[in-house]
Amino acid sequence: MIPTKNPFVQYRSIGGKTYLSIKGRVFELDQISVKAWSLIDGINSLSDIVNSIAEEYDEKRKTVNSDIVTFLTDLKEKNLITYSN
Repeated sequence: MIPTKNPFVQYRSIGGKTYLSIKGRVFELDQISVKAWSLIDGINSLSDIVNSIAEEYDEKRKTVNSDIVTFLTDLKEKNLITYSN
């Protein structure tokens, strides 16, 4: 699975906090979510994103995979990303 950002999503950092917004809805991102969002480029697969975050934060891949799948599922449900194969 390769996630791709919805081109209508706006990404903003204000006062040290980072947000995504679409159609008047706003979502705050934490530090790891910001990293994951930056890796969603239509090229990186789920596995690529998980590996990058696990390595950068020195976390177990299994734990990161679970967290990233949850994050991406949430983004998909909110129409912030789509998937391609």
